[in-house]
Amino acid sequence: MDFKRSDENSLAEFFQKRTPEITDDHLTCVGLGLELRKRISNFETKYPGLTECLYMVSSEEHVDNLDEYLNNESERWVYSVEKEHVLVALRINICGRKGILLCDPGYHIARVIIIMEDETYPHTGRFTQSEESAEVKKEYEYKFNKLNPSFINWIEYETKNGVIKQNETSLIFIDRAYLTAVDLTERRNFVYDFRSLLARNLKGHLIAGIYFPVRKGRKDFTIFYEGVKGQKEKIRLNFDDFLNPDQLDEKTLEIVSICNEQLHLATNLNLLQHLVSLAYLINDEEYIDELLTINREINEMT
Repeated sequence: MDFKRSDENSLAEFFQKRTPEITDDHLTCVGLGLELRKRISNFETKYPGLTECLYMVSSEEHVDNLDEYLNNESERWVYSVEKEHVLVALRINICGRKGILLCDPGYHIARVIIIMEDETYPHTGRFTQSEESAEVKKEYEYKFNKLNPSFINWIEYETKNGVIKQNETSLIFIDRAYLTAVDLTERRNFVYDFRSLLARNLKGHLIAGIYFPVRKGRKDFTIFYEGVKGQKEKIRLNFDDFLNPDQLDEKTLEIVSICNEQLHLATNLNLLQHLVSLAYLINDEEYIDELLTINREINEMT
Protein backbone atom coordinates (compact mmCIF):
# COMPACT_ATOMS: atom_id res chain seq x y z
CA MET A 1 0.00 0.00 0.00
CA ASP A 2 2.97 2.33 0.49
CA PHE A 3 3.61 2.09 -3.26
CA LYS A 4 0.03 3.11 -4.06
CA ARG A 5 0.38 6.19 -1.87
CA SER A 6 3.74 7.15 -3.38
CA ASP A 7 4.47 9.27 -6.46
CA GLU A 8 6.36 6.42 -8.16
CA ASN A 9 4.89 4.91 -11.33
CA SER A 10 7.10 1.83 -11.30
CA LEU A 11 7.11 -0.75 -8.51
CA ALA A 12 10.71 -1.63 -9.42
CA GLU A 13 11.84 1.98 -8.87
CA PHE A 14 9.85 2.19 -5.64
CA PHE A 15 11.42 -1.08 -4.45
CA GLN A 16 14.92 0.30 -5.01
CA LYS A 17 14.30 3.76 -3.55
CA ARG A 18 12.03 2.85 -0.64
CA THR A 19 13.55 2.98 2.82
CA PRO A 20 12.15 -0.02 4.74
CA GLU A 21 10.35 0.93 7.94
CA ILE A 22 10.11 -1.05 11.16
CA THR A 23 6.90 -0.31 13.06
CA ASP A 24 5.20 -1.92 16.04
CA ASP A 25 2.23 -2.92 13.87
CA HIS A 26 4.26 -4.53 11.07
CA LEU A 27 6.93 -6.67 12.69
CA THR A 28 8.68 -9.17 10.44
CA CYS A 29 11.62 -11.30 11.60
CA VAL A 30 13.79 -8.16 11.37
CA GLY A 31 11.60 -6.04 13.62
CA LEU A 32 10.97 -8.89 16.05
CA GLY A 33 14.69 -9.60 16.31
CA LEU A 34 15.56 -5.96 16.95
CA GLU A 35 12.79 -5.68 19.53
CA LEU A 36 13.92 -8.84 21.33
CA ARG A 37 17.52 -7.65 21.43
CA LYS A 38 16.34 -4.35 22.92
CA ARG A 39 14.28 -6.10 25.59
CA ILE A 40 17.07 -8.53 26.54
CA SER A 41 19.33 -5.51 26.91
CA ASN A 42 17.20 -4.47 29.88
CA PHE A 43 19.12 -7.10 31.88
CA GLU A 44 22.35 -5.13 31.35
CA THR A 45 22.44 -3.89 34.95
CA LYS A 46 22.27 -7.47 36.24
CA TYR A 47 24.59 -8.89 33.59
CA PRO A 48 27.08 -6.17 32.58
CA GLY A 49 28.33 -6.55 29.01
CA LEU A 50 25.25 -8.48 27.86
CA THR A 51 24.14 -5.84 25.35
CA GLU A 52 27.55 -5.71 23.70
CA CYS A 53 27.55 -9.49 23.27
CA LEU A 54 24.13 -9.73 21.60
CA TYR A 55 24.18 -9.52 17.83
CA MET A 56 21.98 -10.16 14.80
CA VAL A 57 22.81 -13.07 12.49
CA SER A 58 21.53 -13.91 9.02
CA SER A 59 20.10 -17.08 7.55
CA GLU A 60 20.07 -18.38 4.00
CA GLU A 61 16.95 -20.51 3.87
CA HIS A 62 16.47 -23.83 2.07
CA VAL A 63 19.96 -24.22 0.63
CA ASP A 64 19.86 -26.82 -2.16
CA ASN A 65 23.58 -27.67 -2.19
CA LEU A 66 25.37 -27.07 1.11
CA ASP A 67 28.86 -27.97 -0.13
CA GLU A 68 28.60 -25.67 -3.14
CA TYR A 69 27.31 -22.82 -0.99
CA LEU A 70 30.02 -23.21 1.63
CA ASN A 71 32.86 -23.62 -0.87
CA ASN A 72 31.86 -20.76 -3.14
CA GLU A 73 34.31 -17.94 -2.57
CA SER A 74 33.79 -16.16 -5.89
CA GLU A 75 32.89 -12.50 -6.07
CA ARG A 76 29.50 -13.42 -7.54
CA TRP A 77 28.62 -15.30 -4.35
CA VAL A 78 28.65 -12.03 -2.38
CA TYR A 79 25.92 -10.64 -4.62
CA SER A 80 23.88 -13.81 -4.99
CA VAL A 81 22.98 -14.62 -1.39
CA GLU A 82 19.47 -13.76 -0.34
CA LYS A 83 19.62 -13.55 3.48
CA GLU A 84 15.87 -14.02 3.93
CA HIS A 85 15.84 -14.38 7.71
CA VAL A 86 17.49 -12.95 10.83
CA LEU A 87 17.95 -14.17 14.41
CA VAL A 88 19.49 -12.92 17.65
CA ALA A 89 22.71 -14.62 18.80
CA LEU A 90 24.98 -14.78 21.84
CA ARG A 91 28.27 -16.70 21.94
CA ILE A 92 28.94 -18.84 25.02
CA ASN A 93 31.94 -20.69 26.43
CA ILE A 94 31.44 -23.32 29.13
CA CYS A 95 34.77 -24.42 30.60
CA GLY A 96 36.40 -24.15 27.18
CA ARG A 97 33.48 -25.74 25.34
CA LYS A 98 32.27 -23.33 22.65
CA GLY A 99 28.68 -22.77 21.71
CA ILE A 100 26.08 -20.21 20.76
CA LEU A 101 22.59 -19.22 21.88
CA LEU A 102 20.02 -18.41 19.20
CA CYS A 103 16.68 -16.68 19.64
CA ASP A 104 14.28 -16.80 16.71
CA PRO A 105 11.17 -14.67 17.30
CA GLY A 106 10.60 -14.45 13.53
CA TYR A 107 9.69 -18.13 13.39
CA HIS A 108 8.09 -17.80 16.83
CA ILE A 109 10.31 -20.43 18.42
CA ALA A 110 9.37 -20.23 22.08
CA ARG A 111 12.73 -21.29 23.50
CA VAL A 112 16.35 -20.28 23.54
CA ILE A 113 18.20 -22.67 21.22
CA ILE A 114 21.58 -23.76 22.57
CA ILE A 115 24.06 -25.17 20.05
CA MET A 116 27.29 -26.63 21.43
CA GLU A 117 30.16 -27.58 19.13
CA ASP A 118 30.48 -30.97 20.88
CA GLU A 119 26.66 -31.47 20.82
CA THR A 120 26.55 -32.40 24.51
CA TYR A 121 24.70 -30.76 27.42
CA PRO A 122 23.26 -28.14 27.35
CA HIS A 123 22.91 -28.65 23.58
CA THR A 124 19.21 -28.36 22.65
CA GLY A 125 19.17 -31.02 19.94
CA ARG A 126 16.10 -31.95 17.95
CA PHE A 127 12.77 -30.64 19.21
CA THR A 128 9.13 -30.36 18.15
CA GLN A 129 8.26 -26.91 16.83
CA SER A 130 4.62 -27.57 15.93
CA GLU A 131 2.18 -30.45 16.08
CA GLU A 132 -1.08 -30.03 14.20
CA SER A 133 -2.29 -33.53 15.08
CA ALA A 134 -1.01 -36.93 16.17
CA GLU A 135 -0.09 -37.62 12.54
CA VAL A 136 1.43 -34.26 11.52
CA LYS A 137 4.31 -32.47 13.24
CA LYS A 138 7.34 -30.33 12.43
CA GLU A 139 10.71 -30.64 14.17
CA TYR A 140 13.83 -28.48 14.09
CA GLU A 141 17.46 -29.34 14.77
CA TYR A 142 20.47 -27.01 14.95
CA LYS A 143 24.14 -28.02 14.85
CA PHE A 144 27.48 -26.56 13.85
CA ASN A 145 28.37 -27.22 10.24
CA LYS A 146 31.23 -29.76 10.12
CA LEU A 147 32.77 -28.21 7.00
CA ASN A 148 32.65 -24.61 8.23
CA PRO A 149 31.87 -23.82 11.91
CA SER A 150 31.08 -20.23 10.94
CA PHE A 151 27.69 -21.64 9.93
CA ILE A 152 24.91 -23.40 11.83
CA ASN A 153 22.87 -26.06 10.01
CA TRP A 154 19.16 -25.50 10.66
CA ILE A 155 17.43 -28.75 9.72
CA GLU A 156 13.68 -29.16 9.37
CA TYR A 157 11.92 -32.52 9.70
CA GLU A 158 8.30 -33.13 8.87
CA THR A 159 6.28 -36.14 9.99
CA LYS A 160 3.09 -37.11 8.16
CA ASN A 161 1.23 -40.32 8.94
CA GLY A 162 4.26 -41.77 10.69
CA VAL A 163 6.64 -41.05 7.82
CA ILE A 164 9.56 -38.74 8.68
CA LYS A 165 11.29 -36.78 5.96
CA GLN A 166 14.05 -34.19 6.11
CA ASN A 167 12.54 -31.26 4.27
CA GLU A 168 15.08 -28.48 4.13
CA THR A 169 18.41 -27.35 5.53
CA SER A 170 19.08 -23.66 6.03
CA LEU A 171 22.40 -22.05 6.97
CA ILE A 172 22.83 -19.45 9.71
CA PHE A 173 26.02 -17.39 9.47
CA ILE A 174 27.29 -16.66 12.99
CA ASP A 175 30.88 -15.53 12.40
CA ARG A 176 30.02 -11.82 12.23
CA ALA A 177 27.10 -9.57 13.02
CA TYR A 178 24.57 -8.99 10.25
CA LEU A 179 24.52 -5.22 9.76
CA THR A 180 22.13 -4.84 6.81
CA ALA A 181 19.03 -6.58 8.18
CA VAL A 182 16.75 -3.61 7.57
CA ASP A 183 18.06 -2.55 4.17
CA LEU A 184 18.39 -6.06 2.73
CA THR A 185 16.15 -8.59 4.52
CA GLU A 186 13.32 -6.19 5.30
CA ARG A 187 13.42 -4.87 1.72
CA ARG A 188 13.31 -8.44 0.38
CA ASN A 189 10.15 -9.12 2.38
CA PHE A 190 8.32 -6.48 0.35
CA VAL A 191 8.14 -8.58 -2.83
CA TYR A 192 7.72 -12.14 -1.56
CA ASP A 193 5.13 -14.16 -3.46
CA PHE A 194 3.64 -15.61 -0.28
CA ARG A 195 1.96 -13.39 2.30
CA SER A 196 0.62 -14.08 5.77
CA LEU A 197 -0.72 -12.34 8.85
CA LEU A 198 -0.50 -14.64 11.87
CA ALA A 199 -0.99 -14.83 15.62
CA ARG A 200 0.71 -17.42 17.82
CA ASN A 201 0.53 -18.39 21.46
CA LEU A 202 3.42 -18.26 23.94
CA LYS A 203 4.65 -21.67 22.74
CA GLY A 204 4.88 -20.43 19.16
CA HIS A 205 1.87 -22.42 17.96
CA LEU A 206 -0.42 -20.83 15.39
CA ILE A 207 -3.74 -19.55 16.69
CA ALA A 208 -5.27 -17.47 13.92
CA GLY A 209 -4.50 -15.63 10.73
CA ILE A 210 -4.66 -15.50 6.97
CA TYR A 211 -2.22 -16.61 4.28
CA PHE A 212 -2.12 -16.80 0.51
CA PRO A 213 0.28 -17.19 -2.41
CA VAL A 214 0.56 -14.24 -4.77
CA ARG A 215 -0.21 -15.62 -8.24
CA LYS A 216 -1.51 -14.00 -11.39
CA GLY A 217 -5.22 -14.67 -11.64
CA ARG A 218 -5.44 -16.40 -8.25
CA LYS A 219 -7.85 -14.73 -5.84
CA ASP A 220 -8.34 -17.18 -2.94
CA PHE A 221 -6.87 -17.03 0.56
CA THR A 222 -7.06 -19.17 3.68
CA ILE A 223 -8.33 -17.84 6.98
CA PHE A 224 -8.10 -19.85 10.21
CA TYR A 225 -8.77 -19.48 13.93
CA GLU A 226 -9.41 -21.48 17.08
CA GLY A 227 -12.98 -22.74 17.52
CA VAL A 228 -14.92 -22.74 20.78
CA LYS A 229 -13.58 -26.21 21.66
CA GLY A 230 -9.99 -25.34 20.78
CA GLN A 231 -10.09 -26.99 17.38
CA LYS A 232 -8.56 -25.22 14.38
CA GLU A 233 -11.12 -23.90 11.92
CA LYS A 234 -9.74 -23.35 8.41
CA ILE A 235 -11.79 -21.77 5.60
CA ARG A 236 -10.90 -20.72 2.07
CA LEU A 237 -12.38 -17.39 0.92
CA ASN A 238 -12.12 -15.27 -2.22
CA PHE A 239 -10.71 -11.74 -2.32
CA ASP A 240 -13.23 -10.74 -4.97
CA ASP A 241 -15.99 -10.98 -2.37
CA PHE A 242 -14.26 -8.22 -0.38
CA LEU A 243 -14.36 -5.70 -3.23
CA ASN A 244 -17.91 -4.99 -2.02
CA PRO A 245 -17.74 -5.48 1.76
CA ASP A 246 -21.31 -4.22 2.24
CA GLN A 247 -22.54 -7.30 0.38
CA LEU A 248 -20.68 -9.88 2.48
CA ASP A 249 -22.92 -12.52 4.07
CA GLU A 250 -23.22 -12.86 7.84
CA LYS A 251 -21.26 -16.12 7.97
CA THR A 252 -18.23 -14.55 6.27
CA LEU A 253 -18.41 -11.49 8.51
CA GLU A 254 -18.56 -13.75 11.57
CA ILE A 255 -15.47 -15.69 10.40
CA VAL A 256 -13.54 -12.47 9.82
CA SER A 257 -14.66 -11.06 13.18
CA ILE A 258 -13.51 -14.14 15.13
CA CYS A 259 -10.15 -14.15 13.37
CA ASN A 260 -9.77 -10.40 13.94
CA GLU A 261 -10.34 -10.85 17.67
CA GLN A 262 -7.74 -13.63 17.92
CA LEU A 263 -5.24 -11.57 15.88
CA HIS A 264 -5.65 -8.71 18.40
CA LEU A 265 -5.68 -6.15 15.61
CA ALA A 266 -6.13 -2.46 16.37
CA THR A 267 -9.71 -1.26 16.13
CA ASN A 268 -8.76 1.57 13.75
CA LEU A 269 -7.43 -0.92 11.17
CA ASN A 270 -9.14 -4.26 11.56
CA LEU A 271 -8.92 -7.44 9.53
CA LEU A 272 -11.89 -6.58 7.34
CA GLN A 273 -10.22 -3.32 6.27
CA HIS A 274 -6.99 -5.21 5.54
CA LEU A 275 -8.88 -7.71 3.39
CA VAL A 276 -10.66 -4.98 1.43
CA SER A 277 -7.32 -3.27 0.70
CA LEU A 278 -5.75 -6.59 -0.28
CA ALA A 279 -8.69 -7.36 -2.58
CA TYR A 280 -7.98 -4.23 -4.61
CA LEU A 281 -4.25 -5.00 -4.73
CA ILE A 282 -4.79 -8.60 -5.83
CA ASN A 283 -7.05 -7.36 -8.63
CA ASP A 284 -4.45 -4.88 -9.86
CA GLU A 285 -2.90 -7.04 -12.58
CA GLU A 286 -0.14 -4.55 -13.44
CA TYR A 287 0.98 -4.38 -9.80
CA ILE A 288 0.93 -8.19 -9.42
CA ASP A 289 2.90 -8.61 -12.65
CA GLU A 290 5.59 -6.19 -11.46
CA LEU A 291 5.80 -7.76 -8.00
CA LEU A 292 6.14 -11.29 -9.40
CA THR A 293 8.74 -10.13 -11.92
CA ILE A 294 10.92 -8.58 -9.20
CA ASN A 295 10.56 -11.65 -7.00
CA ARG A 296 11.45 -13.98 -9.91
CA GLU A 297 14.50 -11.92 -10.86
CA ILE A 298 15.77 -12.04 -7.27
CA ASN A 299 15.26 -15.82 -7.19
CA GLU A 300 17.07 -16.26 -10.49
CA MET A 301 19.96 -14.09 -9.34
CA THR A 302 20.37 -16.07 -6.13
